[in-house]
Amino acid sequence: MTPVWDVAPHPRQPSERRPARFASTTSSRFPAALRRADQDDPGPLGELLARAVLDNLYKFIVPAIAGAARLVALPALATDELSANALRVAAIRGRLKAAKASDGTWRSSRAWVDEYIASRYKRTWAPHRSRRPKPASTPKSRSPASRRESYASWSGR
Repeated sequence: MTPVWDVAPHPRQPSERRPARFASTTSSRFPAALRRADQDDPGPLGELLARAVLDNLYKFIVPAIAGAARLVALPALATDELSANALRVAAIRGRLKAAKASDGTWRSSRAWVDEYIASRYKRTWAPHRSRRPKPASTPKSRSPASRRESYASWSGR
């Protein structure tokens, strides 16, 4: 039997020489799957290859063919900043326009996802502000003696 190393693509090969891209989490399991395939158990390797092909299909092929208005599965609409799970949760909560297909998968369109992204709340970073603004006349650095005097005037001593 021919070793699988001679047939299956290595995950670090140039992309033009392999049929599918492996996710970084998948590439760590690839050597173990190849060893098991060499021991006449091709199941794990077949699963890795099938998942890589499906991931690439959803990520590159389906969105290119579908266009902006056609309903496609949510994994095909996921981006680096918005995962398929985040889209699914938004669809369940009613924030993303989507339809649940008869097979249980959520489907939406690129236009609806773009609309959802535009309507999302974007948190901006702001420095901590105190609740009560300080008066402008208060000196920035005060000596201990001046603090005692202000306390005495405040407390009525």
